[in-house]
Amino acid sequence: MFSAILNTLLSIIHQLYERNYTILFVITCLGILAWLFNKFWMNRLLYSNVQSMKNKTVLITGGNAGIGYETAKDLLKRDARVVIACRNIDKGHRAITKLHLETGCKKDNIRLMECDLSSLNSVRKFAKLYNEKEDRLDVLICNAGRVYTPTLYTKDGFNDIMQSNYLGHFLLIQLLLEKLKQCRPSRIINVSSVAHKYPPANQGIIALTNFKSDAVWGSYCPSKASQILSAYKLKHDLYDDGVDIFAINPGWVWTSFQDPLHPAVGTWLFLILCPLLRVAKFIFAKTPYIGSRTTVFCAVEPSLEHSKHLYFENCAPSKPAAYCTDEESAEILWKLSCEATMPVTTADDMFSMVHRFFEQYRTAVFVLVGTFMAGWLYNKLWVNRKFYPSTQTMSNKTVVITGGNAGIGYETAKDLLQRGARVIIVCRSMNKGHDAVQRLRSETNCDEKSLRLMECDLCSLDSVRSFARKYNNEEDRLDILICNAGIAWSPDAVTKDGFNPVIQANYLGHFLLTQLLLDKLKKCRPSRIVNVASGAHKSIRSIDWSDAFTQMKSFRLWGAYPASKAFQILLTHKLKQDLLEKEGINAFSVCPGWVWTSIQSPMQDALGIFGFLIAYPILRLLKVALAKTPETGARTTIFCAVEPTLEQSHELHFESCKAAQPTSLCTDNTTADHLWKLKRQWTGSQQDLLVNQAIQAMYNSKLYVAV
Repeated sequence: MFSAILNTLLSIIHQLYERNYTILFVITCLGILAWLFNKFWMNRLLYSNVQSMKNKTVLITGGNAGIGYETAKDLLKRDARVVIACRNIDKGHRAITKLHLETGCKKDNIRLMECDLSSLNSVRKFAKLYNEKEDRLDVLICNAGRVYTPTLYTKDGFNDIMQSNYLGHFLLIQLLLEKLKQCRPSRIINVSSVAHKYPPANQGIIALTNFKSDAVWGSYCPSKASQILSAYKLKHDLYDDGVDIFAINPGWVWTSFQDPLHPAVGTWLFLILCPLLRVAKFIFAKTPYIGSRTTVFCAVEPSLEHSKHLYFENCAPSKPAAYCTDEESAEILWKLSCEATMPVTTADDMFSMVHRFFEQYRTAVFVLVGTFMAGWLYNKLWVNRKFYPSTQTMSNKTVVITGGNAGIGYETAKDLLQRGARVIIVCRSMNKGHDAVQRLRSETNCDEKSLRLMECDLCSLDSVRSFARKYNNEEDRLDILICNAGIAWSPDAVTKDGFNPVIQANYLGHFLLTQLLLDKLKKCRPSRIVNVASGAHKSIRSIDWSDAFTQMKSFRLWGAYPASKAFQILLTHKLKQDLLEKEGINAFSVCPGWVWTSIQSPMQDALGIFGFLIAYPILRLLKVALAKTPETGARTTIFCAVEPTLEQSHELHFESCKAAQPTSLCTDNTTADHLWKLKRQWTGSQQDLLVNQAIQAMYNSKLYVAV
């Protein structure tokens, strides 16, 4: 048979050559070479392992035809239990009958279930039924897809291609994830395509998240890219849970996938394209059986358990497009996909869900409630006890407190006023400051001269210099400087000085303020500097000096806050070394503990509405059980400000009115010296020093920091 075909081909080539049809001769030769390459290389048996899948349950979407059908057939021969999910039940029954005949599998080893991926409700109903009726899910193969549909939008309002290929599978994975975790080690396989490398030009992540695109053909490539990008995110998230995830490219396989070609391109174009595609199919296309090999490989190969490879072609690891492994893009796609597939829950559904939850997790609920009550009692009777009951007087002492109009700063100011100190509150909002001053006068009965309000915005170096100049001109004393003000998050990327707002408000502004008031502190020695830091500094393991004050590279939701607090402790360490012995000025950093204050106010803006709705109730409960009151949180600051025994103390860091150990990074002399040089470069250290013009130039050109 083969020799007859070969003789015919050689005869055709000889006749073309004899008649000088050079172009046809070349084309025919190339076609024959391509056909031979496809026949004997592309369609070779890539994976012949006979690994058993006994006692494993595999779910295959679109398992009634093409690659999905061949995958199901192979796995049935390996004794797996296969559940085929498809939208057309009639076609599904025909496929089941055919599979029974071809594999001789037991009746219980194959099941057909209805699921239309272009309907989120259908996906939810399917997942609910599967979770109720099936005990296992060892491998989930997201194989179903379409390249064209005459219906542009689904009833959910999304592009039909995008929903069928990506969003439907995304939701299905989420709804079956617990079942996969129960059967670990388990696997998820997304059948993607080489087309993922060709999304709409110059659109990037926008193309992948445009779920309501009006493009007919243009949505296929982004849908396949989205499958890989979501697989990348899942691989990171589920690695420790024992769930492996892979994305695969089966190659070009001619299946029912291409059936809608006629209605898609129209009659005339179809008449031109169809013969060309048929020839191309004959020369280049893989058979569905060969196309399924990579899917089967990723489903059954034992060596892939806990594999860090993401993408496979021809049963071997390959490299997807670079943007399909971008962490920031993956986070954006994940967030928008969750929002798109979020179900609308009715009151009855909510009640039913709560009831089922309590029925199923009754013991866990009792344990949590008991733990919560124990935490509340511990917090009420121990954490919020009065740590520092000393009545040490502060008569004739002047104390500056940044952010003294609210929270810990307010309680610190109130305590020091009651000890006879003169307190100067520094804040950026004069309206809030005036309200705080009135309340303090009412609560402490202090006289007019004992309390003063001054304006200073730590997010503006000019404002800090203006305040310091005014203070040095108008005030005679400064015995204690308490750097308390701070923010946890800011909607702005940079201040007008070109720095991260959190870094500048919490650290750089205080650094400059300390330098500008240092001479006043020296005149009143023994004097003190108290920097209010946080336990969050412990999450900082290293410092990227090229990005230290902008936090652009390592930006996370609260990413700059821990860094700013680590910088404060490093500053304190350096100040103590330089000033204690020579100048009689002591410096301390304090961790007040978790105190619920106005620093948490921007939470909704920072988390977004959905994150806020989830996080806020939990944090409120934790506040009741674990958080200190601002009064208790202020105790350690007050202790470091007034305790006589600390005058010559070499202790650096305090928690709960006791010396504590910060991280080794925060007491490293080399790091402290480097940070000192860096911040002097950007903020200046003399009273009349203006903002470095280079900073403003970089700010204007958006080249924020170059160290």
